[in-house]
Formats: sequence, C-alpha cells, structure tokens
Amino acid sequence: MRDNDPLKDEHHFTKLVKKTKIHEDGTIDSCELVPRKDEEFMSVDWLEHYGHDDVDKNIEELKQYYNYNFTIRTQKLPLLNVQKVKSHVEENTREKRKLKILYKPENFNPSHSGVYNYKHDDELIGDLIAQKVEKLYEAKINNGL
Repeated sequence: MRDNDPLKDEHHFTKLVKKTKIHEDGTIDSCELVPRKDEEFMSVDWLEHYGHDDVDKNIEELKQYYNYNFTIRTQKLPLLNVQKVKSHVEENTREKRKLKILYKPENFNPSHSGVYNYKHDDELIGDLIAQKVEKLYEAKINNGL
C-alpha cells in the first residue's frame, strides 16, 4: 500500500486512548476520537499493516511498537473496522458524511493512517465512531511482572 491509499473496507484500525476517557460502561468519550485541534485528520494505526490474518496478532505487533517507543501505562486500544465506521457515520449524519480512512505512513510509524473529513469539534462523529468499537485491548504489554 502507498501513501494516501484508502484502507480496505474489511481492514481495522485503532489508536491509543487514555483510560480516563473511557466511561464505566466501556464507551469512549468522543473527544478521544476526533482530530486534534491543529490537525486535519485523526491519527490512527492500520492493523493489517502487520500482515497477520489474526487481528489479535496485529494488535500484539502494534503493542510492541508502542511499548518500545512510548511510555505506556493504562491506555487502551479500541478495535475499529473501516467499513463499519464509515457506514455508521454516513447513515447517522444529516449530511451523510463520508469519512476517508487513508494510509499515511511515517518514518517512525509505518502503520500510521488518518481518518479524514471531520474536525476536532465534530463530537457527534466522535460518538458515532465510539459506537463501533468492537473490542478494547490493553496497550501495555504484560511481561508477567
């Protein structure tokens, strides 16, 4: 896949989410699922970049990357499906908003991608994305310590 290619509909993405932004019922606060104020897209990680057929194995590879490069304590990784997110947002916004989820590799992060076509204050879209979380993973690697 090349820079700016759309992720396939059957693929998955995730991003680091602060544990404090996850409600008691397990839902994620919309402010965690919108672009930062100074960015044109929400940064995410494309899981199939890691090449495993099993999404859990792809998550484990991403966790290795995060734990090696960042201080990971209590953050979570929500599993999101490309097509389910795009369809849910389009079906539940008045203007039938079409999100674009594009591959945006960076030198230090080859799975980096972006969710485009909404802004930092589009909380409705953040909520709609949160509704499609399939599973929450711990971001920290458990080394048995």
